[in-house]
Amino acid sequence: MSRVADLLPTDEGLVPRFDAAVVQSTIDAVHEPRGDEWEALTVPTLAIFAKHGMVSGADKDELIRRRPETDRTDLGRGGRDAHLDAFDEWIDVLRRRLSRGRFGESRTGTRCRRSVPELGGVPRQRLTAR
Repeated sequence: MSRVADLLPTDEGLVPRFDAAVVQSTIDAVHEPRGDEWEALTVPTLAIFAKHGMVSGADKDELIRRRPETDRTDLGRGGRDAHLDAFDEWIDVLRRRLSRGRFGESRTGTRCRRSVPELGGVPRQRLTAR
């Protein structure tokens, strides 16, 4: 198979589509602990997990335990690329959430207390202990 398809034509000739150093630094950063940054978030956050995704149940629970303000939705299907292989369900969850107006609030400004089944998934977990 030709590697030419992986190259981008420019006025200077064919060049790689991605800077290898940037790709490598991005991959390296994925493996750095980010728990403190996660806990410090102050923005409304929705974590969407696929049924057959790469994140274990224990890791999902820990993510929510460390930041209980996060709303969690577990999709009924999908894998690593849930936004592709569970697209309709994923989009439905996002549309319903975003249609509430300001993320996490109803259009009247009152915090929504809807359960995730109303958003197209299984019950969300809201934990109070940190």
